[in-house]
Amino acid sequence: MTTATTTTATAATATAATVNVGEFRAAVKNIAAATNPKASTASQEMTLTVNNDTLTVAHDGIDFHASVMLPADNATNGTMRVTARDFNKTLNNLLGSNTKAVNNATLPLSVRDDEITTRFDGMNLSIPQHEHDSDADGICITSKAEHVATLATVTAADLHTTYKRLNHAVSTDDTLPMLCGINLTLRHGELVFHATDRFRAAEQRVDATVEDAAFEHGTHLISADAYKHLVALLPNDDTEVTISLINVSGMGAKPGVRFDTRNTTVIARHLNGDFPNIYPLWPATARHMFTVDRKTLETAAKKLDKLAGRNPRIMFYSSGHRVELATETDSKGRASTHLESTLAAVDETESITFGLAADFLLQLVKAFDCERMAVALTAPHRPVVFFDADHNVAMLEDGELDLRSAPVDHREILMPHRLPA
Repeated sequence: MTTATTTTATAATATAATVNVGEFRAAVKNIAAATNPKASTASQEMTLTVNNDTLTVAHDGIDFHASVMLPADNATNGTMRVTARDFNKTLNNLLGSNTKAVNNATLPLSVRDDEITTRFDGMNLSIPQHEHDSDADGICITSKAEHVATLATVTAADLHTTYKRLNHAVSTDDTLPMLCGINLTLRHGELVFHATDRFRAAEQRVDATVEDAAFEHGTHLISADAYKHLVALLPNDDTEVTISLINVSGMGAKPGVRFDTRNTTVIARHLNGDFPNIYPLWPATARHMFTVDRKTLETAAKKLDKLAGRNPRIMFYSSGHRVELATETDSKGRASTHLESTLAAVDETESITFGLAADFLLQLVKAFDCERMAVALTAPHRPVVFFDADHNVAMLEDGELDLRSAPVDHREILMPHRLPA
């Protein structure tokens, strides 16, 4: 039976609080992940701030802020500072297994003589407070952030879905920071998110309550890392998230975006540079369109990827109601399989051939959570469009070719390999 003993600070100025283990452990883990151990002192630091009956776990850096407010008992106001990742590791070693019994227990925290002390399951632990850089207060994002406008309200679940569907299309090329993020555009009744690495692009639309005054503020480009840390701190449910625009003065002043729930706040500055205009890349119409079972396509692509040679490429040969997938093997052989498809856009006598990078195709297919996927293109050298066909059966069966009017919330384009003349 796991127990926890509460210790009470003897000094009048001591900071103390008792918190739930599971809530505290999760907050520390996710906040620590957002810190940068290779950067400045402030970028490594985590603060534990007790205020009345709450304890706030926070990281406040130059470009990113994250905080989670937890209920606390036996609270004595004050602030404790620790090196985030070291504290997270030590805390996990103290608590042991991540079981229900452990997470339902309580953990006392107090500060005495510049040491944070705690006790759990008969084990006493003391950790020296992190030496705080007094200059850090002048560069932390919250000390320079001013509210400009409330933009929209969206659910936490939709932000989770957006990150899951778009993250694979984000570039990792630091020399092009405008491609290393997810771009947010405000529309009437919805938010539109985009990501691209120049070889592919992904779009996700989510329903949202958008403020009338928000449209003058255009689009907002936030790093994919910031979104990753954001969704890690949010529940995957219908919790409302308020999105606001802030202005950050000093330190290369640039605006940022703030995300708020009842007990969580994340602030991230805009990335440098403008997100590219990718709308011209999306085909307006399709000359050839077919649908396939998503799981069957994923299984076939996985097998062909393993059989492929050093430069894996999966060829699509679409004709009538069958699609052949094929690749060249290391032994200069050929592996292929056939998928049943539903032809939707052209004369059944017409066939078309195109090739896609195997790893890009697999990542794309996994990002969809539908039963059937639609695949459309205008020519073998033009972008191939993928979208959820589950809710568009009537449109496809009617042979509709207007791709831009397709009522889809998630679509992607992938640049094909150039084929020999």
